[in-house]
Amino acid sequence: MGFDLNGLKPKGATIPRPKSPPYTKIKKGTYSYNQKEMEEYHMKLEDWSNQEGTYFRNNSWWWRPLADYTLNYTKVLELNEKTMEGWHTNSGHKVSKTNAEQIAKQLKFLIVSGHTKKFEEKYMEEFNKARIYNETITKKLDKLNNLPRNKDLAPISFSKKDKKEWDRLYKMQKKIASYPFSVKNVEAFMKFCNSSGGFEIC
Repeated sequence: MGFDLNGLKPKGATIPRPKSPPYTKIKKGTYSYNQKEMEEYHMKLEDWSNQEGTYFRNNSWWWRPLADYTLNYTKVLELNEKTMEGWHTNSGHKVSKTNAEQIAKQLKFLIVSGHTKKFEEKYMEEFNKARIYNETITKKLDKLNNLPRNKDLAPISFSKKDKKEWDRLYKMQKKIASYPFSVKNVEAFMKFCNSSGGFEIC
């Protein structure tokens, strides 16, 4: 699962975005397509997405820290339930051209001032500590999984006692260990925002 951001009116785009994939509907829920036409469509889509401001993608693990950093430190958007949901779901939430440009401007300031680098260093220190900590939890989970009575079973099928212990250990894992952060990713997002003409989060 990932987050795909599409520029609404990309400044530097000269190649238009291709229309929907060339599927042919046979019956409800069943489609066919011509292999050559599909390949041509994907080539056009790649040409379009390689233009500045047209497309930005992160998987869920990279996107969530980036989105939180943007919302918390640029101060461009109001931090309310609608905004948080829009930025953390694939709902097609739209960000206006004005707000996108302001986000880019504030991110640039944060990068140039050194704030983003310091944030990355502190964040990744916690990230690495969490990964080391989680390794100890994983070893305990593996030990429980590999008990003769639990071999080839999913945790949901463990005995009540083992399932309770598995759940306890699983909840002890630190989530930050799955969500990295980097200045490089912020820079790429800043450039996209600046040239996107506004964007939607899908």
